[in-house]
Amino acid sequence: MNRLVPLLLVLNLLLQGGVVALLLLRRDAAPAAPAAPAAPAEEGAAAAPPDAAPQRIGPVVRLPDFIVHLRNPEIDRYARLSIELELASDADRQVVTAYMPKLRDALLAWLSDRTLEEMRGSEGMEFMKASMLRTIDENVPGRPVRAVYIADFVVQ
Repeated sequence: MNRLVPLLLVLNLLLQGGVVALLLLRRDAAPAAPAAPAAPAEEGAAAAPPDAAPQRIGPVVRLPDFIVHLRNPEIDRYARLSIELELASDADRQVVTAYMPKLRDALLAWLSDRTLEEMRGSEGMEFMKASMLRTIDENVPGRPVRAVYIADFVVQ
């Protein structure tokens, strides 16, 4: 019995090493798949040439952190979010700053109606960002915000 445990540990270690080596060898031997052409963002939009530089990120405004009680009848859940807004130009910084109280109120109302399940995973994050952008567009005139980025997201 005393010799069986170390023997099983060594055998387990050898099996794990073999699996890792096999995975590394298969990954190196697999040919790279050709990249699929990117679909245009809007209907009728021309596709960018493959050697075109990526679009530059515009000016960014960081909103004060949000701490929100999530909707859940069974248990109290709180979320803390840090949100950054990408603007179209530096001049839009003043517009967003002028509408900041209305913007925070609308985002807090939207966030407090969410459940943890709606926010979970990458699909939940994309849903949140798209919905927040719609909420911002409804509350700030002139579409000064290009994108919403979630810098921090913690649920407790």
